[in-house]
Amino acid sequence: MTRDDRKATAGSERPWSLLFLFGLALAILAAGYAVHERFESLDRWRAEPEAYFAHGVPVMTTPDAYYSLRLARSTHDGTFVPHADDPLRHYQRLQRPRDASEYLPAAAPLDWEPQRTPRQMPLLAGLIVAAIPFAGSTERAGLLLTPVLASLFVLPLFVYAWKIGEPAAGLLAALTGAFAPVYLSRTQLGFVDTDCLNLFFPWLASLAILSIDRSARSSRVWLTSAVLGLVLYLYFRWYEKAAISALYWTALVSWLLLQRRGWRETALAVLLCVAFSHPVQLALCVDNAANLLGRYFSRSATPDGASMVDALFPNVMETVGEQRGARGLAAMEMVLGHGFPGTLGLVGFAVWATRRWRDSVPLLPILAMGAFTFVSGARFSMYLAPLAGFGLGHLITVAVRPLVGRLAKGTGSASSVRGSATPGTAEFLASLALGILAFFLWLQPSMARATPQSVPAIPAQDLLAIKRAAGRMPPGARVWTWWDRGFAYSHVAGWTVYHDGSAQYTPQTHFIADSLTAPRQDRLHRVMATVDKIGNKGIVARATRFSTREDLLDALATPDPGQPARADQFVVFSSDMLRSADAIRHVAGRSLRNRAGIPQAYLPMLCSAFRNHQLDCDGGNVDLDAGRFSQGRTIRRLDVIDDGAVVKRVDFPHDSDLVLEVVIGSDRKIRVFVLPSELYESNLNRMFLLGEYDHTLFEEVYQEVPTLRVYRRLPGATTE
Repeated sequence: MTRDDRKATAGSERPWSLLFLFGLALAILAAGYAVHERFESLDRWRAEPEAYFAHGVPVMTTPDAYYSLRLARSTHDGTFVPHADDPLRHYQRLQRPRDASEYLPAAAPLDWEPQRTPRQMPLLAGLIVAAIPFAGSTERAGLLLTPVLASLFVLPLFVYAWKIGEPAAGLLAALTGAFAPVYLSRTQLGFVDTDCLNLFFPWLASLAILSIDRSARSSRVWLTSAVLGLVLYLYFRWYEKAAISALYWTALVSWLLLQRRGWRETALAVLLCVAFSHPVQLALCVDNAANLLGRYFSRSATPDGASMVDALFPNVMETVGEQRGARGLAAMEMVLGHGFPGTLGLVGFAVWATRRWRDSVPLLPILAMGAFTFVSGARFSMYLAPLAGFGLGHLITVAVRPLVGRLAKGTGSASSVRGSATPGTAEFLASLALGILAFFLWLQPSMARATPQSVPAIPAQDLLAIKRAAGRMPPGARVWTWWDRGFAYSHVAGWTVYHDGSAQYTPQTHFIADSLTAPRQDRLHRVMATVDKIGNKGIVARATRFSTREDLLDALATPDPGQPARADQFVVFSSDMLRSADAIRHVAGRSLRNRAGIPQAYLPMLCSAFRNHQLDCDGGNVDLDAGRFSQGRTIRRLDVIDDGAVVKRVDFPHDSDLVLEVVIGSDRKIRVFVLPSELYESNLNRMFLLGEYDHTLFEEVYQEVPTLRVYRRLPGATTE
């Protein structure tokens, strides 16, 4: 069934209306199925309450969720102040001055300004606030919203496919898009982030462009352009990427020019679209495009612009999982879970787009965003998944069409395809049946295998430990820690952070990484005071005087005769930092050389028994008397840590670079780590796991090793 087939059946409007309603009902069922499958994991959550609920409060499965939750809570409590300095984010961003015009941002120079709250409440936080009365809390509201919002894109996608004469392909596209590995993993229960509507708005915008028919009057063209602008404005409020709106403005211009409309009609349509998109997007789109290109295409660039610090340190974004792209078959596997269906689907889409290139113009922005998958950023494969599903559906329809035609002629039910709705209906139903079979028997199983199971971003027991530690610290305490949990610390504990998931690429991150992985605690003590006082702006200013990373690091670790730190500072070590140790060392410029048999970071060993002074572990046993693995590798030291303190230490006469740590936690569980000597000597290891710290520089506030450990920085004459 093609678009022309439907136009040719002017005398059969009722069958087509019924068929559309039938298809729309199936699309709604597909959306409901997607919601149901996401909520199914709630049963697993309830079966493991100690892992997924902290005193009845559900955990989140992405650390970024806590940013939106904090904004929603402050709005609900009436404490949100727009465009004000954020008291819980103690860092500066390269941005325009506060009084700079939104509409002429380039008129004011960029400078390192304090991190601010949004000018307007982000749409996601606003929806959470609206759902609080029904859910009972911000966390539960976010938990309930994500699965529902993630399935809404199915409706505009199906209508688009119907309008171009590919309803069966549209339904298969909806199913594959909803269950694509990357999209499903980023919209599962607890993944409260913008991904859950990042397919809905693009498909709705593309549908708006397609709705401008060639025969439409100017008034309808202008009205639809205004509606498109409103959709783009809402998308901007949701995702704040003005460059995406620019893609749709370009698609609108191309669409109108292909229809050979007059330049005045086209110009007014574009002006209306831009105006309803909010003119500030026009001002921001150039900077925004440069930001996106710098982040995803250039490994040496940073979103906040180049500086001497960027040149001296490795790129932080290389350690962020979602920024890593893929090539070839690996990229195709991210689309539909396996390389073959992903490749075949995109080939099918290309075949359709070549034959029906006019109808594909409104989809070019979606295709452009999906293309980032092959360059950098695995998350962008979610845009390709519906297109690949559509391509598979189109290939099925093409294969079915001649068979349906022969059957129709053989039974004499219709004289021609264009003369009756019956062959088109049969084609749709046959293609739909085959598409559903292909999805449930082939596509969904492979996508399910490729979709990781959702796990708490911060385990419930860690959240409880954070709350207990916060009870021993002043409100708004400034915490020196790694960025992964920055949003959560501000929301859950009310701590002030030096970086978080939106500022992990600023200069402060490099110096935090260096101080945590350095082997000297006085260096940590000094750098904390210096960064607290001068911030990113001061770091960049000092960097211009040095040509090497070591000189700059030494300068910031030099005692400053100026004012002492402005507030109490705390060092927070957490369990996730053990997993991130290699990334922290990389950001500090301390990456280890690749050596055979030497781990780059903490290597956990799964050990099941201890008998006759031997640890029975997966991958071999460890003789604790001889300091030797069953494979022949040796260790130079064994530390047994119980409740945050070393209770036994054995040094072996081996020329080895390996250390074995047996950690008996506060929960009495035993964990075993193998690590290199450089990491063993770091502040991270000695202060966190071993509990060895300089009492003249730090004071222990809380310990629940290996979950959480907190120290207060003591003022000292050696550093201030």
